[in-house]
Amino acid sequence: ALLKMADAQVKVKVVRGKNLVARDLNGLSDPYVKVSIRDRVLQTKYVENNLNPDWGEEFSFSMSAVKGMLMFEVWDHDTVGRDDFMGMAVTKLDDLEPGKTVERWLALDGRSEKETRQITGEILVQVTRV
Repeated sequence: ALLKMADAQVKVKVVRGKNLVARDLNGLSDPYVKVSIRDRVLQTKYVENNLNPDWGEEFSFSMSAVKGMLMFEVWDHDTVGRDDFMGMAVTKLDDLEPGKTVERWLALDGRSEKETRQITGEILVQVTRV
């Protein structure tokens, strides 16, 4: 019988954000982060009225092969109406070594060039291949 390859685990910690864009009338935002690998999407809690939020949340993803892209989208939580997009960042999984944690600040971009001009800030993430 063929031995089934054990699924690899990738741990993703969304640490914090800084200098995020204001999306609310009070000059602040209620930011949260959506983390996705392929079709699996997880998200942090939102932090009220904060452009430099501390999320400190960790997520685990199982995958048969550690490759492809890890996507982060930052959104402003709105109680009424649709949540507002605050930026996105992508990092590659291909260069992760088992047992090593990579920590990096990711600058946020828009989904288009025009949108990117209106977006500020970055998020700190830690990615570990278990």
